[in-house]
Amino acid sequence: MEYEYIWNKDCKEFHSDYACDILVANDLRSCAECNFYNPFSLRILILKLGQIGDVIRTTPIVNALHKKYKNPQITWLVDENSKPLLLNNPKIDRILEFNLNSIIKLRSEEFDILINLDISQPSTGLAEQIKSKEKFGFFADKNGNTTTFNKESEYYLNCALSNKQKRENRKSVVDMFFEIANLPTEDKNYLINLNPNNIEYIEKFKYNHGIEPNEKLIGINIGSAERWPSKMLHLNHIIKLVKIIVSNTEYEPLILVGPLEKKLGKDKQIVKELSKENIHFYINDSDNTLDEFVSIINLCEIVVTGDTMAMHIAMALNKKIIALFYCTPPWEIDHKENFVKLMSPLLEKYLFSNEYIPELIESISIEEITKHLNSFIKKESL
Repeated sequence: MEYEYIWNKDCKEFHSDYACDILVANDLRSCAECNFYNPFSLRILILKLGQIGDVIRTTPIVNALHKKYKNPQITWLVDENSKPLLLNNPKIDRILEFNLNSIIKLRSEEFDILINLDISQPSTGLAEQIKSKEKFGFFADKNGNTTTFNKESEYYLNCALSNKQKRENRKSVVDMFFEIANLPTEDKNYLINLNPNNIEYIEKFKYNHGIEPNEKLIGINIGSAERWPSKMLHLNHIIKLVKIIVSNTEYEPLILVGPLEKKLGKDKQIVKELSKENIHFYINDSDNTLDEFVSIINLCEIVVTGDTMAMHIAMALNKKIIALFYCTPPWEIDHKENFVKLMSPLLEKYLFSNEYIPELIESISIEEITKHLNSFIKKESL
């Protein structure tokens, strides 16, 4: 009798163009022989391409979606730069990198729920074109203007379009994302997992820098996104903070830098100034991949940072954080344990400023930062 092939296409393990891991591992011919059938309840598509920090603070909705819809199949469309943050997450079934192949693929499929949390193209245009029974968030109308699929999305869009509304708003961005997706606001913890392939890299990093196994590190993130040049620590403050850590604590400073700091020459400037005074410190490679940078931050017990990508990564890794807010609204970030928000006394004057303003980045005193740093250190020693 001819063998009857059966394919459970509603199984979360099923792939449309190659054998799933279970069939391969167990040498099975088809789903007819499989005892691990895992049907999804419905199909959900998340569109959040955006900046890395924005992608991180979208991740809390994944747990909420699983809780509300019981074993959904979740697909996430994301930019190449942010994709590593979503890998190794067992609650996301498919991670599609934004490119032509993914667009063609998504336009041929149909979903039960589409959630677009981006308010600009290309996400808004694509959200209108993809087939889904229900849609939440944003799409582009016939004139290319952003509009909303559901009433709950209007508040977020109004904040984006009106700085006055944004000033008056006291909801966190995560709260607004939950509202947009029509989800109950419960667990707002960020979800990112360390890449296990970076264990060797981290061990090599520690060996090359002479970092001892029990050494305690304080990360000092010195950069910011190019759009917000006044989110960064002033050079003089960085040097003072490093000196205080070295002379007054049992911790060692780890300067955190990225490609923009290399482009601006800021990493070399820091090294030059600290080396002149023969101060001991560590610094990461400005050319680290995102995965590697996450693993570097994970080495730190405490992180001092502006309202930047590094802050969101440190929050996801449950680090103790001193977050400095110079020109962006601190109320848009959820408060959590061991998370201190320090606001510039000039915040109201320069809120949403995208210019480099020396008086602004010097406006949070080193004494204020040190006070909270010492508080964390004392807590750690108890």
